[in-house]
Amino acid sequence: MNTLQIIALSVVLLFAFLGLYYKIRKNTDSKIHTVKLMQIEREILKHKSQIYRRHQSLNNYDFLKYNISEALVVQLDVNL
Repeated sequence: MNTLQIIALSVVLLFAFLGLYYKIRKNTDSKIHTVKLMQIEREILKHKSQIYRRHQSLNNYDFLKYNISEALVVQLDVNL
């Protein structure tokens, strides 16, 4: 083998290793991204259920009943 063939072979092997490295790196990054995305989606679902539960509680709360009873508390320090 002459030096030109050795250089060409070295370049081809270098590109092959770099291609393999980037393919493995891409797959690893893709898996990490998928895991993070699933975690975020779980958090969003948890927050949505909390918002729904709070909304339901607010709908069931009788503001007129509780606010009027609190407003009718005698305030002795008020002089009319």
